[in-house]
Amino acid sequence: MTWMNAKKDVRRLALSRMAGDSCGTMSILEFGAFASPTFDPGEGEISYADRLSTAELKQSVSDPEKRDAIVNVDFVITADFESGIDRTFDLVIANHVIEHVPDVIGWLNKIARILNPGGYLFLSVPDKNFTFDIMRDPTLLRELIDSFEVKRKQPSLAAILDARYFRRDINLGSDVWSGKAHRAISKGPSIDVRAMSDVIRRKLSNGEYIDAHCNVFTESSFSAIFKELDVMGIGDLRLTATAPVQRPFNEFYALLQKR
Repeated sequence: MTWMNAKKDVRRLALSRMAGDSCGTMSILEFGAFASPTFDPGEGEISYADRLSTAELKQSVSDPEKRDAIVNVDFVITADFESGIDRTFDLVIANHVIEHVPDVIGWLNKIARILNPGGYLFLSVPDKNFTFDIMRDPTLLRELIDSFEVKRKQPSLAAILDARYFRRDINLGSDVWSGKAHRAISKGPSIDVRAMSDVIRRKLSNGEYIDAHCNVFTESSFSAIFKELDVMGIGDLRLTATAPVQRPFNEFYALLQKR
């Protein structure tokens, strides 16, 4: 049995419907493809970027089949990834990345700089109604703007607490599709907020980065936010299309284009 990339086909179909069938002739860069690339090596002009090298990624995996499926990383990047990428592309792909980004608008502007004129960014975004974020409120426009203005480099204390307090252990999207999500929801929070706050404050004050879903979206909330950003003229990428969550998965799709 080889490592299975279950979401590849649905992602490629969504991309094809939104961007047309020309993807095969585009120069493509995918962030964080790991063992589940949207386009396999050799399918075209495909490059991969990650914060870890190929060797480091392989060392992090115990499953031999998954380890063998890890793609070779062409660009090892930092959070300020422009310094690690020395060319531009027609299409950038980032699956399950934007929800982790402290400054979404700033991040998108950096993506725009490595896109050719008219180039696209394709995103797979977890829909909060089909994930462990099901109890959280969607991110607001003003929150994205505020994070952009202060050039946020890491998740805020409030975002980390919100993510942990309202987390519910839902099995991908299948619990929602099968009507079982209420079991996880009814359990309620399982953390001591005061103790957790002290731990998080201490780590943040020591400069430790704490990963979290800083941003929570549904397809409709994402569309509404980016429509307003476009009207306001904020950001170097504009939303051109979205595609809904497909059963039995938990992600929607968005296509943005360089202005």
